[in-house]
Amino acid sequence: MFARLVKKEEGLYNLTSVECPSCNSHLTIEISGESAFLLNQNALIQNVLPDQTLDVRERFISGICGTCWDTMFGEPDDEEAE
Repeated sequence: MFARLVKKEEGLYNLTSVECPSCNSHLTIEISGESAFLLNQNALIQNVLPDQTLDVRERFISGICGTCWDTMFGEPDDEEAE
């Protein structure tokens, strides 16, 4: 779930999330042209953003930021995070 993909320069794009439904914040990250292509091909988010954290990837799946996710569902145990 992303709000906007904007070309920054050749081979680099800014990817902006939708608003978090809880706190109304946005997240913008820089991605490669290859990642932008994969995103437009509906690839799995772990293939589109392999170097990003789970919080960032979840942001582009559900729109919920990491802080609000932790508030709603609690922080994962060490075993759950693996």
